[in-house]
Amino acid sequence: SISVSEEEVIRAFVRETGPVVEVQTISWAGPHTSESKWVEFEVLPPDPTHLELEAVKKRAIADKRYFGRCEKCGGLMPVGWMHEPDLCQSCAVTHLGVVY
Repeated sequence: SISVSEEEVIRAFVRETGPVVEVQTISWAGPHTSESKWVEFEVLPPDPTHLELEAVKKRAIADKRYFGRCEKCGGLMPVGWMHEPDLCQSCAVTHLGVVY
């Protein structure tokens, strides 16, 4: 089953639009200007079951092209919010003194 934190990430960054599951990506246009865009992740089978839909969403949040898990805080978040593949921006500020 999906954990509470994973469910929160799915609610915020994964959506269904008809037969397509999309993932919201975060990129940076400047140091204080983030941009988000929805991209196609996977096309669902016709009449997907709840379990099939849950499996696609779990694959989406496990995909390292879109999400990372911080080794310091354990948070799962969009790659655009990661300082490094295994360190989120918030922990980079707290632990490394990074200034954004």
